Amino acid sequence: GVWPVRGGRPGSQDYSDRELVQLIEWIESDTLLRTKEQLLDEAIQLLGFQRRGKKIVAAIEQAILAGRR
Repeated sequence: GVWPVRGGRPGSQDYSDRELVQLIEWIESDTLLRTKEQLLDEAIQLLGFQRRGKKIVAAIEQAILAGRR
């Protein structure tokens, strides 16, 4: 399926916490095992970020924790 939120917004603050959790849940919905780093890389790529800035990494790491509760 397609993740229901469009990527390509300029900054991490342009995505709500809920959207980032939904992204992580969507990535993991294929049931493949991934490390946190792999999840982070895939999320950053899907969001359209060219580099791993501190803010987006922190936001996605929070979403990973929230999504795995």
